Parts: sequence; C-alpha cells; structure tokens
Amino acid sequence: MDRIAALRAFRAVADAESFSAAATHLKTSKSAISKHVTALESDLGVKLLSRTTRRVSLTSAGEVYMRRAERILDEMDEADQAVRQQAAVPTGRLRLAAPMSFGIQHLGDFVAEFIALHPGVSVDLNLSDRYVDLVEERIDLAIRIGKLKDSSLQARTLAPSRTVMCAAPKYIKAHGTPKKPKDLLAHKCLTYTYADGTTGWKLKDGVLNVAGPVHANNGDILRQLAVKGLGIAILPSFIVGPDIKRGTLVSLMEDHIPQVSSIHAVYPPGRFVPAPVRAFIDFMVGRCNPKPSWD
Repeated sequence: MDRIAALRAFRAVADAESFSAAATHLKTSKSAISKHVTALESDLGVKLLSRTTRRVSLTSAGEVYMRRAERILDEMDEADQAVRQQAAVPTGRLRLAAPMSFGIQHLGDFVAEFIALHPGVSVDLNLSDRYVDLVEERIDLAIRIGKLKDSSLQARTLAPSRTVMCAAPKYIKAHGTPKKPKDLLAHKCLTYTYADGTTGWKLKDGVLNVAGPVHANNGDILRQLAVKGLGIAILPSFIVGPDIKRGTLVSLMEDHIPQVSSIHAVYPPGRFVPAPVRAFIDFMVGRCNPKPSWD
C-alpha cells in the first residue's frame, strides 16, 4: 500500500464527503480512491469513514486519525513546496477566503488576471463575512479589513481602506447637506448591522446612534439603497469608490470620518510560504498599493 497516496485519498474523501468528488479533485477514478481508503482501514483495523447513500462522514476514529494525518500531509506539502519555490512558476491550489462585498466587487477581476499570469495555479474561493479560522479550515490565505486581532498569523498590508459617508445627489437636494454630526440625527441613515447587533456610526467624535429606514448586514445592499436616494450611508471606499467617481454618490463630512484603515493578507505561520500564496500577495500589492483602483 502506498500510504501517502492512501492518506491523500482519505483526506480528500473526508473534505468532500464524497468518493466521487474526491476522485475528481485528485484526478483519478472513484475505484482507486475506494481501494486506497479500504486498504488504509484494513491495515489499521478500524473504520475511518461512515458511508451512507447520501453522504460520507468521519467516524470518531476517523476524526482522530484525520488530525494526525493532516499534520503529516501538510509537513510533506511544505517540504515539497520549499523545493518547488526554487522554480519561477507557482503551481498548485490556492485556498482563498475574503469578505463577501470585497470579494464580489473586486476579486473576480483580480483572480482572473492572476490565473492568466499563473495558469498553473487553481483557486478555491470562499466568500463569507464570518471570521474564518485559517488553520482549522485549511485556508491558505485570507483577506481581512481593519485592525487585525493579535494572533500567530503572518500578515502583509495590501492596500489602504477608506471609509466614506455618502448620499445620492437627489437625496441631498431633497433633504439638505449635513455639516456636523448632530445634523445626522434629522436625516434618514442607512446603517450596517454588526455581528453584535449594533448599528451606531463610528465617527471621530464618537459613536452616533442614527436612525433610518433600513438596517442591513451587507454593504452592497446599503450602497444600492443610497444610490436610489433612500438615505445617507457610511461604507468602505472599495464599495462606493466607483460611485463617488461617477457622481452617483457624493462624499459628505469627510473631516468627521475616522482615519484610513487597511486591507491585509493573512496566512498561517510557517517557515515556508507556499509559492501560490506568495505570488498572489505580491500580485495584490502590485495592483492595490499605494492607491487602489477604486479610490
């Protein structure tokens, strides 16, 4: 039995919860994957996977074995990558996580251009506004916006991130232009709902609890409503920058908006950074720093 091949087959099945999907991922046959897993279970004398007609899942023994097997495979991949980094052309899979709005607005273009430059790299893209545990979920690289939490993760700044208070010209014409924070209390404000349920606006002068017709936990929908003239919104420039340039939204009260934040690339700690990760970070820095296209 080729134990390394068996371990890779086992992990692929566990990740995909499917023998067919694992075979597709490893570019082999379903029967070959099944033989590897069966041989591994026979050698260990335990059942690693529970198979039903609808899904495949890890048994309790399989969960224990998976944790150890992943370490072995990751160390082997790191050793292989350390050698491959001597080559000029990055190859392999890049597992990338990013916030929903940033991903939808910009990563399509960035990923398309990156793959055109590096056709040997494939990208698994996970868009979500939840906090992603890179180590637990085996993510190679995540894009995070704002102040980073203390952690053992490595990080590199990709671009500045400005916050913009804005409204459509027709809203300003109908309701007037706010000049100072207290003026906002008389305006219709479109507010972002944070994970803790709060909707207050964080200004240089402090948090202001404004009110309005819509609260939402997604910046793209708030941008759409602002463009339609429903009210004033505070959103990152990577969402509303193009509208500011076109004039469909107007920037307001710039002196009261907090300092510029940053967009970061974070990746798991390790002596060697996989070539696709390093290449993508360098590519993003080249495209976004010091001034990104949306600004």
